[in-house]
Amino acid sequence: MSHWESERHAIRHLLDERHPAHAMAAYYALNHPGDRTTLIPWPSPPSRATAYLCLSMTGLDLFRPLLTSHLPITSEATAALFHDVLPPGAALLISAPVQERPILA
Repeated sequence: MSHWESERHAIRHLLDERHPAHAMAAYYALNHPGDRTTLIPWPSPPSRATAYLCLSMTGLDLFRPLLTSHLPITSEATAALFHDVLPPGAALLISAPVQERPILA
């Protein structure tokens, strides 16, 4: 199993590809081309992740990646995850479920 496949396998249980609310996140995390996607499962190394961030280069914007996520973790852990992954002042497009918006703000 490749590194990319193992990351996808580690987060697959967090998403329901048939559920409309998960459709965009599931596509970018599980099906978008690997050379245009950075998947960050949490905790790392993942065997069965409890959260993830996914940065995808899309046709929506050629310069800013699209961030999709699943963040059922504490705000402190989420802040640490963002700090470890994203450079300060990073320009992103964000697609997140309503319940994650307070964490991302």
